[in-house]
Amino acid sequence: MVKNSKKHSLRLAIATCGGDCPGLNAAISALVRQAANQGYETFGIKDGMNGFFEGSETLLPLTLETVHGIQNIGGTILGTSNKGNPFRDEKGKKQALAQVQKTWRKLGIDGMIAIGGDGSHYMMKELVQVGINIVGIPKTIDNDLGGSEISIGWSTAVDTATAAAMALKTSAEAHSRTMILEVMGRDSGHIALSAGIAAEADCILLPEIEFDMTKVIKHFQKKVSGGRTAYLVVVAEGAVPSGMDKMFKTSVSGALVLGGIGQHIASTLHEQTGVDARTTVLGHIQRGGSPNASDKILASRFATYALDLVTANDFGQIVGVKNGKLYHFPYSKLKAARYKIPLNSDLIHTAESIGICLGR
Repeated sequence: MVKNSKKHSLRLAIATCGGDCPGLNAAISALVRQAANQGYETFGIKDGMNGFFEGSETLLPLTLETVHGIQNIGGTILGTSNKGNPFRDEKGKKQALAQVQKTWRKLGIDGMIAIGGDGSHYMMKELVQVGINIVGIPKTIDNDLGGSEISIGWSTAVDTATAAAMALKTSAEAHSRTMILEVMGRDSGHIALSAGIAAEADCILLPEIEFDMTKVIKHFQKKVSGGRTAYLVVVAEGAVPSGMDKMFKTSVSGALVLGGIGQHIASTLHEQTGVDARTTVLGHIQRGGSPNASDKILASRFATYALDLVTANDFGQIVGVKNGKLYHFPYSKLKAARYKIPLNSDLIHTAESIGICLGR
């Protein structure tokens, strides 16, 4: 645990960056409440990194009254944005960094708590390198930030995916169908694996394990021959069939996003076995809604630890969980690789031990 240094007045900013997730408001609330106990002034940066490029009117005073009751509300009262990285283009990077530094000085900020995922924290790393005082808190439903075993938002997303999978299972049993649930996670299968086990899925397909569709079909046929009339597959959006590439679809904005693997599995199962297979893509409902107790508690723990680092004047750090305990590591050690499920994970062993097919 970080030891607090002598208290002194600080102007502390809070920013929520990247995609939204359950638990952001809980983290904001805990930060403001602890900061008030420390005698710090707290302000919100509106719309994530965009706030540094829009001027000082984006600074929102945060008080105990401002955050009263928000820990139970989804989304973020500060707004956020996951559109682009102003530092990605080397040509414009210098100008973007200069703009942030100019806004920082204009706002008179002493330090900032940045709550974000891997993309957001790589942007924060650029700012830390030019001397801006930041402490990072991990949040992402995908749970893929390198350096932390768990992030704010993941637990609630698992609850949402589990509820959807269980609902599809009862529908499948009513109609003797096969149901495929495609969940988020990008290149990590944390949501799919945990939700699939919790919902007692028949098959779980993960980005970490390239799956053989013939193995899935054989598993399905074995279940049917044993008297089963319904079959449930939970698949992560980044899962890859053997001999194929990741599947993408075009969004309304024209951007390529992961998606389509669920429909591919349904079509293949139907073609090979004749089964009535239906696909549900859960989508952004996994990001929304009120956080569960686990996410609210994690948000408060991260917030407290982050404020302790601020008080100790130990900026340039990201808080996280390692071996089940809170710790911190410098932005310089932020891992480029996303946190994926280890192949020796006890959850993978559990799934296969209770008869769930992982496509291998």
